[in-house]
Amino acid sequence: MLCVANKIDVDYKVTQKSFSFPSKHGLDFKFVSAADGTNVVDAFESIIQQAYDYKTGGAQSFLSEVMDLLDE
Repeated sequence: MLCVANKIDVDYKVTQKSFSFPSKHGLDFKFVSAADGTNVVDAFESIIQQAYDYKTGGAQSFLSEVMDLLDE
């Protein structure tokens, strides 16, 4: 998972803030702007890399994990 703060082009000062939600939940966090493209490609590359690492790390599929949790 990746947590993003969008619309930073409206007020770049927001990038000086810290948000507790991502750190509290162990999520990667990026400031992005869909309007001017800031960090959009970086966000997608990050999540694709995480998905690749998850898939090649020998972990079972997400659906399998969910089904296992439902069985408990």
